[in-house]
Formats: sequence, structure tokens, C-alpha cells
Amino acid sequence: MFLCACSPRFLAGNFDKFISFSCFCGIIKAEEFSILGDSTPNGKGMAAVLFYRFPILCVLFVVSLWAYYGSKKRLRTSADFLYRLMLGCLFVNLCFDMITFYTVNHLDTVSPLWNDLAHRIFIFSIDLFTFFFYLYTLSCIRYPLRRRRADRIFSFLPILLSLVMTLFGNLYYCEAPGTNYSYGPVASMIYLSIAFYFIATVLFYCKYRASLDAATRKGICLALAVEAGGGFIQALCPTSLISGGVQTLILLLLFLSFENPAEYLDKDSGVFNQDAFLRILSDCAFFRKPFYVAAVFCEEDALPRQLSMLGALAKQYPVPWLSDVYRVFGGCAAVLVRDGADACHALDGMAQRAGADAQCFHWYFTGRSVDGNAILREMEQMDARFKQQRRDVDLSTQVKNRNAYERALAALDAAPKPAGLWGLIIDVNHLKKTNDTYGHEYGDRLIRATASILSETFGSPEAVYRIGGDEFAVLLDHTSEQALHGLLQKLEHNRSTFVAPDDVRPEFSVGYALWDADADSCTADMLNRADRDMYAHKRLWHEQNP
Repeated sequence: MFLCACSPRFLAGNFDKFISFSCFCGIIKAEEFSILGDSTPNGKGMAAVLFYRFPILCVLFVVSLWAYYGSKKRLRTSADFLYRLMLGCLFVNLCFDMITFYTVNHLDTVSPLWNDLAHRIFIFSIDLFTFFFYLYTLSCIRYPLRRRRADRIFSFLPILLSLVMTLFGNLYYCEAPGTNYSYGPVASMIYLSIAFYFIATVLFYCKYRASLDAATRKGICLALAVEAGGGFIQALCPTSLISGGVQTLILLLLFLSFENPAEYLDKDSGVFNQDAFLRILSDCAFFRKPFYVAAVFCEEDALPRQLSMLGALAKQYPVPWLSDVYRVFGGCAAVLVRDGADACHALDGMAQRAGADAQCFHWYFTGRSVDGNAILREMEQMDARFKQQRRDVDLSTQVKNRNAYERALAALDAAPKPAGLWGLIIDVNHLKKTNDTYGHEYGDRLIRATASILSETFGSPEAVYRIGGDEFAVLLDHTSEQALHGLLQKLEHNRSTFVAPDDVRPEFSVGYALWDADADSCTADMLNRADRDMYAHKRLWHEQNP
């Protein structure tokens, strides 16, 4: 099939030859109707045979185009949305084109009411298609339609007047050799509206065509040429009935100018890539409505889980053209939402449920000024901070790791020691026995519970370091002995009252030492004394709990 053999921009280098052939076929088809209508004794019968064959082929082509277009994963841009509207509008136009051809030529058997209704729908669908093509061109050139009230009035007034006239205006019918056709105030108003949108599209295209890429620029230009040619033929010969064919050719030209959807997909994850993210941000200015960018930063090996989380969020908060998931770079993924407060709150909660190896941020934009490159730079800075933090954090317990511990000791040794400097060493009791009895998974939960109790007691995970498998250290400064004993009592209280859903009951031994300038040559000496104190408490605990 032709569509299956072609991808967008496949014929970009052969547009001229393709259009010359297509326009030639269209003109020949128009001439068939004209000649048959004027010279054939039974012109209407012959025209009917030719006429029904032509729109049926167009309908089949539109259905094939819709199926092929819908089967590809595409960015939900305003241009994509408008192109789908044009496809739907053309389908309605072609169907009612055939209906009206039958009703207007069988007025003796068809109710005048149904004939009149079918004609109004048919001719208004032509105007609506032209209106959507006008908006499509504006979306391609990124013209912010909502920037000024005058722009909105300028854009929507003709189609509204056409709708009012279609609903309440008069429509008359004229007999012709080839086929009957309609005329009157309704048709006149719609033709004026079509001419208005055609001229406006040409003016906007000429003014802003430099902002379009070469393929899109050529596709819109040729579509305008086809529209102008079709309108000229229709004006000269009202019975030519080529509006459906002209619109079909326009949609084909626009389709051939589309970018390849694969250019916007990330090969590793299958979601949209950074280029797609920047493209959708620039497209937001067309509607100029507020939106949020919600981003998740994680390690790359955790990205599939986070992408799944974002996909669930996108389905939970569906937003036209903005609900796709984007892998911006590395371990950074993003989704755009309109219901910002609820969606971003849900994103934070989902990130916590998905695991503690991700951080969520969101930005709010009014849609009036969206600088995608500035957003990208800010994301890159946040990703760098996230990676730096991850180098210092133990992912299992979310407290500082051994590397951060060594750097903290070096920093203390490189400067005068602060007053009230204490070092604490904490070791989980009976961990080997727990692993042998209940399994390593239970032992890991025991370690995480210990880290959670230490973080809660000392106010932040920043003060707690995991320096071994089941061993932790805490560094305190400007702390009196009385304050330290208060913290130790709080630690025991938190341990004894700790409640976990998996029935984990942590037990650990604590040793501590105060910096002594006479006894310690470096911070490690102080911590060695704390370690010996911890083992003394551990032996005592084992004697009491064999």
C-alpha cells in the first residue's frame, strides 16, 4: 500500500514531480465532470457513476491515512491535534458530499428537509476544514493565537458567522446539466469565510515562513497552491465537485512534510527524547495556557521504574497534547501537566512509593514565555547536584556513606576542632544470627530500621554515616555531655517504641568518645576510642541476651 511504503518526508525531494502529477489528475477529473455534464445526453447518470467512484476512493484513502497516522507514536502537539481534526472534517465532508449528490438529484423522492440539512453540513465542513488548515499553519509557525484579543476575534469571527448563517440562513438549489447544486446566502457566506481564511493563511505563511523547516515550508506552500487551484476551478464550474479531492490532496501534502516520528523517540527506553521535550515546550506558547513541568531525577538503572511511574501519572491526569513522558537525558524524565497542584503532589507520593532513589521537582509556567533551553540547563544543574548527592548517600538507608564519612574526617582534621566534638559508633546486634535465621532480606530491613531511628534521633540523615555493613557513625559538635546523654536517652526511647509493618525489632550497641587534644592526634583516634566503647557495650549486651 502506498502509505505503508512512505514515511513522512520520504518524498520531500520529489515533491514537485508528485504534485505536478497529482494536480494533473485532479484537473483531468474536473474536466471529466465538466465535459460529461455539458455534452452527454444522460449527463447526470454518467456523472453519478464517475462522482461516486471518486469520493469513495478519497474516503478509502483518508481511512488508510488515519490508520497509518494513528499507528505511529507521535508528539501530541497542537499541529498534530489540528491535523487529526482536519482528517475527521474531511471524512465528514466526503460522506456528505456523496449524500448531497444523491439528495439534490432526487428531490422528487427525498425529503427537502433532509436534503437541506445534508447540504448545510457538507458546505460548512468545507469552511471548517479551511479554518483548521489556517490554525494548523499558525501552530507550525508558533504564532501565539491567544496573545491579543484582536487576534482571537480576527481568527474566530468568520467561522462563527458562517455557523450562524448555516443554521439560520437561506439555501437554494439550481438545476444544471451535470448535477444540481446549491447557492444562496449560506453558500455565499461560507465562500467568503473560505476566501478570508485562505488569504489570512497566505499572509501569515509569507510573513513567518522563515521559522519553518524546509519540508514543512514546502508542504504548506504546495497545499496553498492546491487550495487556490481547486477554488478557481470550483468558481468557474460549480458542478465540478472537486472540494473533497482538493482537501484530500492537501492532507497528503501535509502528511509528506511531517518529521519522522522515530526522530523523537529514545531508543533505549521507547519514550520521547530531549528533542521532543523541547519541541513540546515551544508548542505550549501556541495556546498560552498555564502548565507544570514535573521532573524526576534518578540513577539510570532506576529509570525504567521511574518512567513507568510517570506513565501512570500521565494516564491519571490526561492532558491533550501534553500527557506524554519524556526522557530528557540520562536519569532525568519529565511529564507536562495542567492540573499542577494535584498532579505534582501525586508525583511526589508516587516517587516515594517507587523508592527513595529519586527526587521530584516541578516548575510552573504561564505559557506566555517558555524558554526550553533555560529549563534544560536548570535540569542539568539539578541532575549534577543529584549525582553529587548520590555519591555521598547510601542508597539503601538514605544516610551518608563511607566516602562522605572519610571526607568529613579529613575536613575536621584540616581545621581547628570545634568545641564539644563527639564521635559515636553504632553497631547492629545479632545481625549474623538474624541473617542465618530469617534471611538477608530481613537483615537489610533491620539495618534500614536502625538508620531510620538514628536519623530521627539526631535530627537529620546528614549527621549519620553508614561506615560498614551493620555499622554506623555519628559526628556531633558543640554538644555538652549532658546534651549527649539526653540524645542517648532519646535514641533508646525511639528504638524501644519503633513500630514497623514487617515486625522488625532493631537492637544495637552504642559507643561514644569526646575529642581529647591530649589523647587524640586525629579524629580517627577519637572514633577508635568510641569503637572500643561500643564493643564493650556489645559484649555486655550479648552476655545479657545470649
